Amino acid sequence: MTATGSATQIVWNLGDGQSVTCTNPGEAYQASFGNAQPPCGHTYTTVSVSQPGGRYAINATATWVVNWQATTGQTGQITVTRRSASSVVIGELRDLNN
Repeated sequence: MTATGSATQIVWNLGDGQSVTCTNPGEAYQASFGNAQPPCGHTYTTVSVSQPGGRYAINATATWVVNWQATTGQTGQITVTRRSASSVVIGELRDLNN
């Protein structure tokens, strides 16, 4: 069997009451981005000290579409949802002028 999947949506709940929905997996930050907000980004506006454990709880729900083909020639497509969790400490905020 062969299966190929791609993320079609990721919903990020960012722990500060905000959420961001992305239609692709995104890309890793690079220094060349500077202070620019990425297309599917988020900026925290309050430090996390008042949160449980001093951290913002982050939850991501990813929706994947998986196309498969069996060795018998049968094919199909399934949608799979996966969730993951993490947290982040925001200890200092800066106002940056562009």
